[in-house]
Amino acid sequence: MSLEEKTIEDKIEVLESGHVQVRSKTVILKDGEPIAENYHRKVISPGDDYSEESEKVQSICELIQTQEVVDEYLEKLESNNPILPETEEPASEEPVE
Repeated sequence: MSLEEKTIEDKIEVLESGHVQVRSKTVILKDGEPIAENYHRKVISPGDDYSEESEKVQSICELIQTQEVVDEYLEKLESNNPILPETEEPASEEPVE
């Protein structure tokens, strides 16, 4: 009886926003026959570091996540989460006796 584990990227999706979704499938084989499988997903946003990804994913990210796409994504993030001006701290209240 031999057990073997294989992991493959079985689905790579590109969204209009420039996000790259990667699904990995891990299969446990017993004597060459699959006995269990598990899935893991991750999303690579424009501007994320993808240098540790597979060559295939790196190539897709390089093609899709151009500087223009990254800038547009970061601009959208900023416009959806405006930085609020600092407010004065409320005066501390003295305990009422």
